[in-house]
Amino acid sequence: LQYNALSFIFIRIRELSWLQWHPFSVSSSPLDGKNRISVIIKVLGKWTAKLDRNISDIIEIRDQNETAFQPHKITASVEGPYGHELPYHLTYKNLVLVAGGIGVSPFFAILSDILHRVGEGKPCLPRKVLLVWAIKKSNELPLLSTLDMESICPFSPYKLNLEIDVYITRESEPSLEEGNIESTKSSHVFPISNGHGMSVLVGTGNNIWLGLYVMSSVVGFIVLMSLLNIFYINHFYITNSWYRGLLFVVCMLVSVIVFGGLVVFLWSCWEKHMSAVDKSEHRKRNVQTASVIQSDSPQRKSVGSRRVLYGSRPNFQEILGSLSDLWGHVDIGVIVCGPATLEASVAKECRSRNLKRGSDSPIFHFHSHTFDL
Repeated sequence: LQYNALSFIFIRIRELSWLQWHPFSVSSSPLDGKNRISVIIKVLGKWTAKLDRNISDIIEIRDQNETAFQPHKITASVEGPYGHELPYHLTYKNLVLVAGGIGVSPFFAILSDILHRVGEGKPCLPRKVLLVWAIKKSNELPLLSTLDMESICPFSPYKLNLEIDVYITRESEPSLEEGNIESTKSSHVFPISNGHGMSVLVGTGNNIWLGLYVMSSVVGFIVLMSLLNIFYINHFYITNSWYRGLLFVVCMLVSVIVFGGLVVFLWSCWEKHMSAVDKSEHRKRNVQTASVIQSDSPQRKSVGSRRVLYGSRPNFQEILGSLSDLWGHVDIGVIVCGPATLEASVAKECRSRNLKRGSDSPIFHFHSHTFDL
């Protein structure tokens, strides 16, 4: 799949329903690796609750039958990706990401995308990023662990100023003693089976192979029809229109299956070869990174800084005001994903500051990543 950090996809789970398709924001970066795409699903309705129960049942059965391995799977059909073709989050040197609840999911994709680009030396403008995340209870905090910033870009503190402010609105103090690991009620991570993947052409984003597939099918059809005309239709004086039409359809199907199938086979072999090359390069990079981390570990800083504020909601007048003083006259991209009230309050504050701004004040560019389908 060819997608970017702002994409969303539709998912249908055959075990739950043959007709229902549900949209989810992508929570992974296309730079996380080939044949990999992630979403974060929160239990918010009947469909997601049923999915959670099914996965829990599978885990329970798997744990009970550890010796006799019985494969259990959930079949997911994916449609998409949809959304913004332009990764506009990469066009600002300064970013403010505002999330409400599960709305933080696309921001994991954005942060992962930025960290990958910074670590690999690819074109990337963002250098100052502030993530403001408002949640109801602290049991959602472990979601931050899904973004492994240290392994993506071990030395990002020297190149990227990342701050994360978490506002827990319905708790006045930490619910657990410091040092204990918080656990969510239900959290499952499932590997994706490579045995029966999506079509190798649909959604690949590779126009060269798609063009070869179409051209080979067309050329094969012309060749088959020419041979059929010379050695069968003209030779035996076939004049029935319905029979000629049937032969036309057969030639079309054979050309798609045989000539197009040959292209699909070659594409599959090429993809496996490139995947093997990528894996070997990835192993080499890991070895090099590990040696660098060992030599530089005494001076290494942690990735970004995090504050957790209990019993309060984000005050965007104070937040944007402090950024105005710190960052000065710059362009700041503000991306919001969350409830309509959160989006409206951020948009109102951005508009107010842009109207009253002075010569040394920043310009806030508001973007909404909330989709309502």
